[in-house]
Amino acid sequence: MTVRAVLRYVTYLLRKDETAEDEFAARCVWGDETECGAESGNMQTPEEVHDWQVKHTEETRHNRYRRVRADYQLWVPTEHVPPAERHPSNPQGLEPAKVDRVKV
Repeated sequence: MTVRAVLRYVTYLLRKDETAEDEFAARCVWGDETECGAESGNMQTPEEVHDWQVKHTEETRHNRYRRVRADYQLWVPTEHVPPAERHPSNPQGLEPAKVDRVKV
């Protein structure tokens, strides 16, 4: 997903930070009144989270989890983004409406 905004009179795009690795985690939410709350902690791959879930289920018989994938993003001035990548969802030759967000 690409978000476009104007910050300090310069147009920026929100882009994924390719220098940072994604993080994966899970939390056991089994229970009616209160949740178990056991957490896997941040892991580097979804497979590691899956293995933690399997182990936790084997030990406790709990079977409900909330999984999270987190990544990092950067605001990049459009002057550093190739023109073809600036508005990938727009047909060739059409510019999106320009919106300045101003706090009142």
